[in-house]
Amino acid sequence: MELPDGSRQLLTYTGATTPLMVSAQRWRVDCLPNSGGVIAYSPDGMRYEMTQLVNLGETTFVPAWYTRKITDPNGNTATVNYLSNSSPQIQSVTTSDGRSISFTYADSGLTTRRITRISASGGQVYEYSYTALSGVTGVFLLTGVRRPDGTSWGYAYNTALYTTVPGKFSISRVTYPQGGSISYEYAHVFFDPANSASRTAAVSRKVASTGGTWTFQYAPGTNGALDTTTVNTPAGQIVYRHVGPHAVSYGSTWMVGLLMSKQYANLQTETYRWAKQRLSSETYSRPGVFWSKTDPNETNAPLLAEKVIGRNGATYRTTYSDFDAYGNPRTISEAGPMGGAGPQAGRTMSTRVSGSSSVSRTRPTPVAAPHALSTRAAT
Repeated sequence: MELPDGSRQLLTYTGATTPLMVSAQRWRVDCLPNSGGVIAYSPDGMRYEMTQLVNLGETTFVPAWYTRKITDPNGNTATVNYLSNSSPQIQSVTTSDGRSISFTYADSGLTTRRITRISASGGQVYEYSYTALSGVTGVFLLTGVRRPDGTSWGYAYNTALYTTVPGKFSISRVTYPQGGSISYEYAHVFFDPANSASRTAAVSRKVASTGGTWTFQYAPGTNGALDTTTVNTPAGQIVYRHVGPHAVSYGSTWMVGLLMSKQYANLQTETYRWAKQRLSSETYSRPGVFWSKTDPNETNAPLLAEKVIGRNGATYRTTYSDFDAYGNPRTISEAGPMGGAGPQAGRTMSTRVSGSSSVSRTRPTPVAAPHALSTRAAT
């Protein structure tokens, strides 16, 4: 399932009637009868009725379901209206309280369509401008967004064709409505040092018009070592260590991407420990060039089990345990030093969280739950 920011939720079969499929980030999906689409639920309780069948293929039929109706936990709804019953082009969105927004396009109905105006029922208008990418037919880059107050966002790109320059076609500068800007530079990074196909263009430097500079250095791990990202900021250095594909083996692939530590210069260190919760007996594999790494006969969701902060010689520890079926910790324990002069005495506090629901009230693991109008799922 693809979300509006381009990220994807990898769905796995649960073996139950409902939910039929889940993702590690707690999205749930059920199929409607008679191949009528799917119903998706986000972790914060939003319900997406995905019943607009669209063909994404050019030469062969590639089906995808687009959202037609969104319902929040309080019963408020938004209805998405399309150009036709088989088109992915959204024409308008209307809500149960009477509000609406409409979309105007250049090249309406074509694969080169692009939004030129969004108009709200209250009179607000957003206008979008583009430039054609020289040397590539039918490709346009967003260059500006004019807001209802008359101010604009501006976007510039690296557009050199037929070069090996890192970040080709990526944003080189963003200009804010208030006049400030941030410029970006890129570098090639081989996240799998043993595989030349793993080359990725990643941000290596960004500079604010106010004078601040950030640099980014990437050191993918090998032979069991963690991936390391070093960020030098105007306020100091931050070092992140994540689990990379070379730090896992069969049965621990679910850990790829998890943050294991974060160090703020010499001021503070944070370390993380993770547990897993089994979602399915389906074998889990990493997409892309690391597909050979698998968790045989299981798909798991990561759960934050412990966070430890070290600062000024003191240690502050928070542990999460007794997780319910939705990944919520029912017991949270905190331990740290007491204040005052002399030897530090330890203090521990444990909190029992009673009750649970399918919508998480407290969730230590990061969850993306956009209120999307263009969420889609391929089935």
